[in-house]
Amino acid sequence: MQILQKAKLARNKKINKIEKIKELKTPMEAYEKIEEYTKNGYDSTLKEDKGFF
Repeated sequence: MQILQKAKLARNKKINKIEKIKELKTPMEAYEKIEEYTKNGYDSTLKEDKGFF
């Protein structure tokens, strides 16, 4: 039973982490940034956005 509880806790953390990332940008903002980075190249990608995308 403890194994299942640990698995549940680990899964909950992953979901929360993803939800936090989704709060950073709206879908439209993310799309615009992706377009910008494709036009300007990988080197133009901001450090914080490299973890986001």
